Amino acid sequence: MTFNESRLRLDFDPSWSIIPFDKTKLFQKLTGQGLRGVDFLGIRNDQLYLIEVKNYSPVSRHHLPPAPDPESFILWIREKFSDTQRLIRINHAAFRRHVLFRIW
Repeated sequence: MTFNESRLRLDFDPSWSIIPFDKTKLFQKLTGQGLRGVDFLGIRNDQLYLIEVKNYSPVSRHHLPPAPDPESFILWIREKFSDTQRLIRINHAAFRRHVLFRIW
């Protein structure tokens, strides 16, 4: 599987199941509430991976993007992963309710 993100090409071998999380309907519906999500959810060997892609390479020879300070970057990533986990829980709860209603 190949994806393009932040001017990068990401190739995942067939052992991965990848979902571009920030492009899902769930994320699109709930993002207006101030929640942020990672770029991809990946599953490999029954393990869930939250994947965020950042490209700090220059756009051109004349434009170097500023590198974030480490403390702010860590806080930002922590909040983004926390929001992603919250969105996954919301989706899981909604799915369970839907399935239970169909059974009854």
